[in-house]
Amino acid sequence: MPSEKKSTFQLPPIDHIGLVVKDVDKTAEHYTKIGLGPFHIFEADVKGFVYQERQASHRLKIASGSGRPRIEMTQVLEGETPNADFLQKKGEGISHLGFHVDAKDFDKVLAELAEAGVEPVFHRLNQGRPIAYLNTDKIGGVMIELIGVKKD
Repeated sequence: MPSEKKSTFQLPPIDHIGLVVKDVDKTAEHYTKIGLGPFHIFEADVKGFVYQERQASHRLKIASGSGRPRIEMTQVLEGETPNADFLQKKGEGISHLGFHVDAKDFDKVLAELAEAGVEPVFHRLNQGRPIAYLNTDKIGGVMIELIGVKKD
């Protein structure tokens, strides 16, 4: 039996559980009724990302919870994103797990995950804080979102 290489790499605790939904307002209202709210709801114009090897701008409506891990719901208003593709292929549901990593270690974390066969499919590496969605369809189906944050 071949031996598997064990990684010493460990992701930090989950910051948020990302859901893709058709209607943020309706879903946030439902989840609040069952004790998972309240949610801060806002719209975001997102620029500077690369998706499917081309520039990808999009507009989102997001509901962000306050617990830990947070529940983050995303409704795509326009544009091409992994979230829009998820909704089209799988319907509403959990699309990703979000992790905050030290921005200065971001490239190192991406390299560690690439070594394990997990590559970015959607990213912003050179503007503001780095963010990447990594596809894990081959090993579980839930994407990983890495968000670079300053940790001092």
